[in-house]
Amino acid sequence: LLLLLLLLLLLLPTTTTSGPFNYVRIMIYATHPSYTPPTHLTALQQLYRAASAEQRPLNYVAKRLRVGWGTARVAVGMMVGQHIYDAVRRRVDSIDD
Repeated sequence: LLLLLLLLLLLLPTTTTSGPFNYVRIMIYATHPSYTPPTHLTALQQLYRAASAEQRPLNYVAKRLRVGWGTARVAVGMMVGQHIYDAVRRRVDSIDD
């Protein structure tokens, strides 16, 4: 159980840090074909400027990057998947021996 909690604590930041990359990708795809899409840096600078103008910038960024229950769900799913994989691998390795 301790190992599972440790794995969850390691995976939660991983799924959270993917948020800016997904945000930039979506901003590029959302650009109308007749316009030049923003660069990665430009999209993140625009997000920073918009967040700076807000009263609660961290909430604004969390909403824009879609960090929430889904992020926790992904982290738990990754943790459970890794745990199952490890258990099956140990079982298969014991059969081979």
